Amino acid sequence: MKKIVFAIALFLFSYQAFAQKESVTIYGITFRAKEITGQKKFVSQSAYYRTNLLNPLIEKKENEYLYDLGSYRSDYTNMETLDLFNLSLQRKDYPFLDSIDFDYYANVGFDLIAKRTPGIENDDKFKSLQYRLDSAKSVKAKKQILFESQYALVRTQLVLSRYDVITKTFSVDKKKVSKATAELKAQLDTIVINNNLQGNANLRIYLSRLADETVTIIGYYYDAQLNPQYVSKIKYYVETTPQIQIGNDQFAYFFKNYVVNPKAAANSGLVAIQLSGTFDKTKIRADSISVDLQSKFQISPQQAAKLAASISFTFSRNETVTFKNKFGSVFILRYFTSKLIDEIASPDQKFN
Repeated sequence: MKKIVFAIALFLFSYQAFAQKESVTIYGITFRAKEITGQKKFVSQSAYYRTNLLNPLIEKKENEYLYDLGSYRSDYTNMETLDLFNLSLQRKDYPFLDSIDFDYYANVGFDLIAKRTPGIENDDKFKSLQYRLDSAKSVKAKKQILFESQYALVRTQLVLSRYDVITKTFSVDKKKVSKATAELKAQLDTIVINNNLQGNANLRIYLSRLADETVTIIGYYYDAQLNPQYVSKIKYYVETTPQIQIGNDQFAYFFKNYVVNPKAAANSGLVAIQLSGTFDKTKIRADSISVDLQSKFQISPQQAAKLAASISFTFSRNETVTFKNKFGSVFILRYFTSKLIDEIASPDQKFN
């Protein structure tokens, strides 16, 4: 085993972390592991070694959370990530890693894309890229072709084929939705005050209830890992290369740092949460709100129309600012290290 000290220490470290029921708080909403995963813990499909829940959670833009897969931590207790196999995302040449990647793309990646996106095998860019990579005489030439701008979409799909992601959707009950709409309710209350209606308690209750009833929040639990076939390719290349040449290869240099460090841990898996929010637009139309204001609170038609327009606009603005921008973030909960990737290289691996 590559890291026997790491294995023992991290077992004790993770055992203590898993002694309690787990929960996380995102945007003021607390989620228990049981209601999302059906288990007491936030678990993964590759739960060999695992970190404590990150504190604070690591916030990433949508899709960019996957970029942490293949990175490593210099100390299993440290959550700072360092580049390693995630360098595949960069245009720069990394001869040893690129050799692994293009072998994987040719024998696994293109087929996976075809399975995940039926019909793409007939796409001109897809066929062109596959043909040109097969025909290229060197790994360096393949890297240059892959990063041509015309292949941006297929390139992204090819690089992402190195990952396996299981997505589980979960609902967020109305009590928790209420916490997410606190800012919206404050804005609606400001409208009431600005129109000298702060004394109308029933109106304020109506608007608060409208915020909760029209908002739906859905959660996504991402269980992501490096594709086992990709890890197997890494293992093959490492074990069949007696001496890895460093030279100007930054990946080889980083890989050496990883191999010789008994406390280092590769991030071969992670779990993350994302929230998505929408409004029921049929309930926040200005005309229907105006009717309610007149019939339920005896507000004059002119004032009701003005109020309704402001209320409807506030809902629409929050959908953009809060749900489309703020809720675009993905929060990484913890990292995992698979047994397969931990055993890829021994401290006796030679470099030059």
